[in-house]
Amino acid sequence: MAKAIYALKIFMFRHQLDLTTREEGGLRRLCLFIFLAYVKQWNEAMVSNRAPLNDLEFLRLLEAYPDKEVSHTASTALNRHLWYLSEDLVGLDFFDDHIPKVTKLKMVQQLQSPATKKGPKRLDSKNFNPQQPIELFVTRRTKEVFFRAILPESESPAFLKKDPEDWINDQDWITS
Repeated sequence: MAKAIYALKIFMFRHQLDLTTREEGGLRRLCLFIFLAYVKQWNEAMVSNRAPLNDLEFLRLLEAYPDKEVSHTASTALNRHLWYLSEDLVGLDFFDDHIPKVTKLKMVQQLQSPATKKGPKRLDSKNFNPQQPIELFVTRRTKEVFFRAILPESESPAFLKKDPEDWINDQDWITS
């Protein structure tokens, strides 16, 4: 973010600097990207339980971003950091209050779906479709890895059997 702030300051004082037309144009494109796409994602990055959905939404935003060169560069960089969308860590979204009840119910159902043979550390960006709904990233591995890590004595957290609106009062959910 420090470089983004620095770029914004340079752009604000561009008339006092000796920038070429090309440099000013590139700076303008960068500043537009910072304001229109990056700032929200950067502010949300500190909330770990929102990370999987935020990463997916950011990829969707980049796919629709009008400046395709900037979009491609940002997508390439983000694709190196998609571990929150792995089968192991997508379980964080069970604790995201931005995810609707219907989606959480689908995520609970997906806990029965088979896991990949070997869970990748991050997604394969070549075969990745950001339009997939978040619940399709959840598999049996999510339950095995994620919930065993946070609730080792529990076979399956009790809150998963309840309505998502009642999770906030469940001791397993609170402990998690």
